[in-house]
Amino acid sequence: MNIKNTFRALLHILLICPVYAFATQYTVEVNMVSSINNDVTLTETQAMYFPNLAVNHFTQIGATCDTGTNQKGVDGLTANEKNSLCPNSAGKASIVRVRGNADALVRVYRGAAIQEQGGFRYAATQIEQDYNLGSQGIQDLRTEGFISLIDKSLVTSGVLTFNYEVRIVAQ
Repeated sequence: MNIKNTFRALLHILLICPVYAFATQYTVEVNMVSSINNDVTLTETQAMYFPNLAVNHFTQIGATCDTGTNQKGVDGLTANEKNSLCPNSAGKASIVRVRGNADALVRVYRGAAIQEQGGFRYAATQIEQDYNLGSQGIQDLRTEGFISLIDKSLVTSGVLTFNYEVRIVAQ
């Protein structure tokens, strides 16, 4: 018997013999008891701080001040009124405390878009990172800031206000 005849025989059997198929769907109920508490809080425990910025006719474009110790100028040499906006004056990084469930996993973004104002450019470290809040449900996050001189002609005495943010996603 060749393949053609075998196919015809099978087709004939299928046409003569009825074929039946059955399907049944079953359901299951599951009782869920949740003890998840998704409360996460952010509290700034230390505000970002910059010392007074000083600009004079010696100050170079690009001179900086940051939330660190400011012992080195923008050129890598010892900080002075030419290469630094705040020579040897310490700033402070922001510290934000995340508080949530013990051992919770959180994704944190902290930083700022570059902002320009009054002849200065502000930036903050941009970090996106996962953290485990540990057995106490706490994590302290440090955000550094940087200010640089970009245009002396726009500099006037006064207060400049810049923004940075901390965003969190908890699981």
